[in-house]
Amino acid sequence: EMSFRKFTFKLVGREFTHVSVQRSNGKHTYTDHYYESRNFFKVHITPLGMPKWGGTDWKGTLAPGTYNFPFAVRLPLDAIPSMIHHVGDNSASIQYYVKAKIDIPFSTDSDKVADFTVVTAMPVTQALSAAPFYSQPTKALRSCCCCCERGFTNVNFSIEKHLLIFGQDTALNGHITVNNAESKEATKSIVVNLIRQTSFSSHGYSRVAVSPVASVTIQANIQPLEQGDKTFPFQLQIGTPVCTDRTPLPCNFTGSLMTNTYLLSFISDGDVLGQVALLCASTVDQSNAAMPVQTETVSGRTVPSGMYPRFLYAPPPGGIPQVPPQKADI
Repeated sequence: EMSFRKFTFKLVGREFTHVSVQRSNGKHTYTDHYYESRNFFKVHITPLGMPKWGGTDWKGTLAPGTYNFPFAVRLPLDAIPSMIHHVGDNSASIQYYVKAKIDIPFSTDSDKVADFTVVTAMPVTQALSAAPFYSQPTKALRSCCCCCERGFTNVNFSIEKHLLIFGQDTALNGHITVNNAESKEATKSIVVNLIRQTSFSSHGYSRVAVSPVASVTIQANIQPLEQGDKTFPFQLQIGTPVCTDRTPLPCNFTGSLMTNTYLLSFISDGDVLGQVALLCASTVDQSNAAMPVQTETVSGRTVPSGMYPRFLYAPPPGGIPQVPPQKADI
């Protein structure tokens, strides 16, 4: 048999960032590494023994054997989705893990950690609200290889809807209209890019990681100062993109250390002709309980040190094993 004080589960959701900064003292170049972590979700469960805030005087005894302790935790509706993004030596990740630990008096505690993945869904009412998007006419500044101004290209575009569900929406259709009457630069081709942009920081040092989701090229062949509007249809093949660790692409979100957005851009010879932020998610919540996906920046939230939101704990049916506050042979 084995004596113990308590058996606990700890569930944690955290942001973790790593930013590397190269420095030079005139003779040598070296790299400083900055790491930062913020917990935004943290729950303690004590199936056996005294809870964290109940003292450590109680002791119990476990007889040899195998024990199962079922537990359940209700994740916040606005839980940030799991993700990992690398750019060079820099990285940003949203990590969730559960840690089981048994407190053994006068000996080394035994623990085990397991990661799990959280996928944040878009509520079905928001998914059904998908609507066409029409841009306002804009003047895109054109430049040549020496960066001198070469006039303006007048642009407007439309897409069939302003949000995407990866795995459900296999393509995005739209049109772009271009007028080169004020441009001394030809518009030979237009690249339509859907990109994922993750901005993150660590101890004040910021990085931006950009990765392609889908792309298509339009052969425009519009000459400099050519009169009249030229309209081109396009179809962006989306497929079912995934992250480098094979997890679903996360939806738009804003945390304390990072933000994740999706941008649809139109580029010609390095000049950005137009750009719009899209709402994206990997799946739909048919129960409609999820929080709406947003593109606006909101304040990230951090769980203060020492605070554990017990209201998030939902005991499983039948309850959990109860042990009286005295020596117990189980």
